[in-house]
Amino acid sequence: MGRPAKPIEEKRKAGNPGKRPLPTGVLELVPVDFSSLKMPEHFGKPAQFIWNKAWHSGLSWLSPESDIAIVTAACELADMREKARDRYMHTGDSKDAGAVQKLNAEYLKCLSLMGFSPSDRSRLGLAEVKRQTKLEQLRATR
Repeated sequence: MGRPAKPIEEKRKAGNPGKRPLPTGVLELVPVDFSSLKMPEHFGKPAQFIWNKAWHSGLSWLSPESDIAIVTAACELADMREKARDRYMHTGDSKDAGAVQKLNAEYLKCLSLMGFSPSDRSRLGLAEVKRQTKLEQLRATR
């Protein structure tokens, strides 16, 4: 499996020491309106947090059609993980600790599939995102 891929931004900052070709284009992501998506009613607080984070925090590369299943799975795992952690804190049983670890691993896998870290976005081909500042937008309009 090896180490996670180094984000393209870091390779560029280092001067591309491996001399492998880097992507030339910069992907510009535009905000998408996810207001029509309805959050499932059975979600607890952790699931609600992940749902909002996924659909409203600038992750405009997620698609409501193709990514809804993985976002829902991550939300449900967030709820299960909190319940398992609460149970472990109450019982101190090693079996409960194992359940927390397994749920955490699955949860992190879902977050990775959604591209929640720079190396995950690089693997998905979304590493370089060009966002214009207000000054750049003003200059572009001139």
